[in-house]
Amino acid sequence: MATKDLCADKAATPDAFSEVVPELLERHLRHLLEDTGLDLDIIRERKYRSIVCKAELGRLGFASSQQRVPGLLIPLWGVDGQAAGYQFRSDKPRTNAQGKVVKYELPAGSANRLDCLPRCQKGLGNPKIPLWITEGSKKADALATHGACAISVTGVWGFKGKNEFGGVTFLADWDHIAVKDRKVYLAFDSDIATKEPVRKALSHIAEHLRRKGANLQIVQLPQLEGQAKTGIDDYLLKHSLAEAEALVGEFRLEEEDKERYVAGFILRDGTVGEMVVDDEDRYFMVASNGAVKKAYQYETPKAIYLPTSDLLVGHVVHFAPGASPYDSQARLFAEIRRFIHYYLELPADFEEIASLYVLLSWVYEFAPSIPYLRVIGDWGTGKTRFLQVVGSICFRPMFASGATTPAPIFRILEQFRGTLVLDEADFKDSTAWAEMVKLLNNGYRPGMPVLRADKENGKWFPRGYQVFGPKILSTRFQFSDEALESRCLTSEMMPLTRDDIPRVLPQSFDAEVGRLRSKLLTFRLNNLCRLKGKTFGNELLEPNLQPRLQEILIPLKAMLNGDGAMVEALGNFVHRLQESLYARRRESDAGRVLSAMIELNTEGAELTSRSIATKANRLDEEAPELTPERVGHLTKRLGFAKDRIGKNRQRTIRWETERAKRLCSMYGIKDDSPVSPGKPSAPSEPSALDTNPADGFGAAFSNRPPSEAESAVLADGFTKSPANRPPNPKAKPNREADSADGSDGLRRGKAALGDDEVPGPSFERTI
Repeated sequence: MATKDLCADKAATPDAFSEVVPELLERHLRHLLEDTGLDLDIIRERKYRSIVCKAELGRLGFASSQQRVPGLLIPLWGVDGQAAGYQFRSDKPRTNAQGKVVKYELPAGSANRLDCLPRCQKGLGNPKIPLWITEGSKKADALATHGACAISVTGVWGFKGKNEFGGVTFLADWDHIAVKDRKVYLAFDSDIATKEPVRKALSHIAEHLRRKGANLQIVQLPQLEGQAKTGIDDYLLKHSLAEAEALVGEFRLEEEDKERYVAGFILRDGTVGEMVVDDEDRYFMVASNGAVKKAYQYETPKAIYLPTSDLLVGHVVHFAPGASPYDSQARLFAEIRRFIHYYLELPADFEEIASLYVLLSWVYEFAPSIPYLRVIGDWGTGKTRFLQVVGSICFRPMFASGATTPAPIFRILEQFRGTLVLDEADFKDSTAWAEMVKLLNNGYRPGMPVLRADKENGKWFPRGYQVFGPKILSTRFQFSDEALESRCLTSEMMPLTRDDIPRVLPQSFDAEVGRLRSKLLTFRLNNLCRLKGKTFGNELLEPNLQPRLQEILIPLKAMLNGDGAMVEALGNFVHRLQESLYARRRESDAGRVLSAMIELNTEGAELTSRSIATKANRLDEEAPELTPERVGHLTKRLGFAKDRIGKNRQRTIRWETERAKRLCSMYGIKDDSPVSPGKPSAPSEPSALDTNPADGFGAAFSNRPPSEAESAVLADGFTKSPANRPPNPKAKPNREADSADGSDGLRRGKAALGDDEVPGPSFERTI
């Protein structure tokens, strides 16, 4: 029957109205009596009624999308005894944009009010009468049926509202209620044990009532069988009010749920689980007690781990399609290097560093810090290809670009804990750049979260986002932030000279990536916990290297197990990086001022802002001119004090030898002889892996990828040859690398990564 017919003729509807309560359909009355447990006098006092006409809801202020008749209209009563509005409970509720069923509707623009039956309103001011607070009018009516003085909030956060200035405050309705020294029962639904927003709401209202002096009693309702959650009305159907009072207990923040949907996990007992995504099938490969097995879920006494169903998986974040065996770490490294060499043209030493970085990314959690891998260059030089090739075989690669805002990057890193692959990381927007600098400067070391304020239910809460992990970046320019620049292992991309490199990635590329990821997953499962116990002593320190650069070098060195050739090559590479940073500092305005001060002091000249400016401008005539005013500001920033001398009380810069020595160390300036900031000091020795020191590219530009025999390496995965090129194909393979392979896919020789290490302290987290 049409709605207009229902409105015109109640008697004609198949859903007949009740003769006992004429305002209610029979089924609505049965619901209130049998499902909620209300008395007839409570139903009449509340003035419940059934609505079968959309127009009636429209007159009460409900929007057209809310007018889903038939349904139950619930009048609300204020704590002042006056009518306070309406709620509508549709028999066929709508679903909002977030996919949530809207069980109760409020007219648009309705303000939050505390709800109280008229019979209970009389007892609100008497602190000797226990007060019950629950969620929803029907539940408060169930309490009133059992003789309780009860009020309700419309939703778990309904005890708050906006004032005339738009600020969120506790409702003024609370002023009508005496709570000091009063026994107050809080009876929220049983989902306080499983839903964090409900727990937070309960904690807030409990804190407010305690401040007001209430004798607070929190009722913890049991989960009744066959129900998603239990309300106080459900409980009172079969129990008394006294039994409900006996459920009072200390409120504790329990685990939200035993089921945890994660991308992987590491447990205290050394168990490692990693999600696999294969043809829409998702499961874990779990390494425990020396065995690797497949599991669709992994259960512990405290949790059940299940593969995440997040929509980003496979589109933004990528996983291995399985776990495959590999012969040895040496052969795995060689395979990674051949893959990179086939698709990219890189300097030889950087090709090996990139290959090592891929291995490091799969076990990065063991490292005390981790550098970033970066390529720099103009458009058309292959920066994006580098990210595609190297990034795709790193651990859980998460691809993003400089067009992405920082906010989702914080959250993706926190959720998936993988390798951030960021293209065009030169953020032009100053706000976005400031946020990304925080992320990148904090993300090289564990335990340094980025703090943000997240809004939830109209309230701001501080939250820390863990952003530690490997990162691969491409930029057109150097970073202006020197601290960030010093955390990057950088190579400049140049136009291709090799004809054998595919200009377009072939269809086989994804299959190659999948095969490598599967082997690297096995490498992770076999070695992560073993490496977690690795110690980092002073033997890993590189002589004459700044502490910041020591930090980024140590995890790479730790993967090498003492191989001399590659340790030396890595050291030379990082020393060249340090010299590049020194050159930037020397050529900065502060570096020019310091160099000028050193020369003037060596000459015995007076140090004034004018004399320093003159000397600095003479030392580098191509640099922007420095004024005495600018020099005065820079000497203050460098920490030099000023004196006044002579009759004219002329200002001079006080020379401090100890400070000057320390600054020279920071800026890479020799303090025993004049230094021109425009002329860098002698370059570091070329890498032991370079065959052509003039360009440092070596055989990486040979027009073929290294063969397996050429890439035979020790267990650290690097060539023993001092020349950085794929070895002669006629050379004998390194038998030490190829012969002694353990059952876990790693060599048993003493150079095998992690074989001689003892697992470290226990740890547990989901990842």
